[in-house]
Amino acid sequence: MIPAFLFYCEVCGLVSVNVQAEKLECPHCHSDQVLEYGKSPISIRVEGDDHPRFEWGHYKAYWKGNLCPNCKQHTMRFGPTEIMFD
Repeated sequence: MIPAFLFYCEVCGLVSVNVQAEKLECPHCHSDQVLEYGKSPISIRVEGDDHPRFEWGHYKAYWKGNLCPNCKQHTMRFGPTEIMFD
C-alpha cells in the first residue's frame, strides 16, 4: 500500500500523492505544483471544525473549507470514511 494523502494539482485537481516519495508530485501529470489539503491556501479552517476527517501522520484534512477543483471556491467537504471487509 502506498502512503498517500489528498493534494490539489493545478492541472488535475484533487489527487492522491505518495507522501513518502522523494519528490511530491501529481501521479497523473507529474507536476511538482501540488498543494496539500488541510493547509492554506487550499483549505481554510472553519470555526468548530476541529477534528480531521482524514489523517496520515502529520497530514490532516478537515470536513469544511476545502478548495473545490471545479468552482475554485472553498466549498468542498470531505465526508466520513469507512473501511469495509469481506
